Amino acid sequence: MNEIIITGAKTIKGRLTFFDLDTIGIITEDGVSDFNLAGLLKDFLSRNNGTSAVFKYNQDGFILKTDETSKMLLVWRENRQTTLEKEDSLSMTNFSAYASGVFESLNARLVTVELTPASFKISFDPVEDVPGVYYGGEGNLCPIRKKDVENICGLGTGLNTCIFLIGGTRGFECCKFSSMARDVLVRLKKGKMVAQRIGNCRILGRK
Repeated sequence: MNEIIITGAKTIKGRLTFFDLDTIGIITEDGVSDFNLAGLLKDFLSRNNGTSAVFKYNQDGFILKTDETSKMLLVWRENRQTTLEKEDSLSMTNFSAYASGVFESLNARLVTVELTPASFKISFDPVEDVPGVYYGGEGNLCPIRKKDVENICGLGTGLNTCIFLIGGTRGFECCKFSSMARDVLVRLKKGKMVAQRIGNCRILGRK
């Protein structure tokens, strides 16, 4: 993967691949470059450790930036959860947990990453048309229509089957946006799955 030292403004556009906060990549649309986004994020966090910062997020992206007016301090520790903490208070935001959730939601989608020494922003590409699913099962599982199981999820295509496709008594469901997703990504990273494709679906809400 390509390494970048953040000395000025930098924009990277490409397809996101996320396994965990230590393994995040972006392959540019031309397929030429594979950027180590995990390394860029770690570098940003370590450089700005202890500074006042603000963190805003939703399922479509997040921005973390330094802000001297903020009462929240960015606290980064090697191999531990990164948080934003308020001095002399129990108030705390778990950046690592919320950022992981955003990366999981954006997994396999086209994204734009905007970097400066003082800010880290990732957002989805609104031009890309991706399939959408609705919450409807237990634990934020998403029921899948019968016609989509093969056409979108790739059932029966071996390596090209989406890793988040699961089947049970309620029929086929998508677990990309549930708590099961992290375990599935761990299995994929360890080479313990037949299916290999990370689906690029987005969540549309709850029916």
